[in-house]
Amino acid sequence: MMNAELVAACVCRIIIPSVYKNEYIASLKLPSNHKDPAVFPRVMDVDQDFVSRIDFIDPVSVRHILERWIAFERYADTVKLMMPSNFNDNYI
Repeated sequence: MMNAELVAACVCRIIIPSVYKNEYIASLKLPSNHKDPAVFPRVMDVDQDFVSRIDFIDPVSVRHILERWIAFERYADTVKLMMPSNFNDNYI
């Protein structure tokens, strides 16, 4: 639903990388548990920034890019989402 609204507004979609799952789940719980609604938008901003740095034209290249930036890693406290530094990182 969220991505449908983002696409309708001509804004970059959001994808939650596996390695960022803990942050995403925590951001969903915080408004209910601790009355802190500001965390969820910040987490979504990071996810959207991550996706905006990737050119999704070639699926094979996208998979390599996501693997390179550890997006598929199982989430853990010791593994954090790596952000592609610029669009040149798309090409391996």
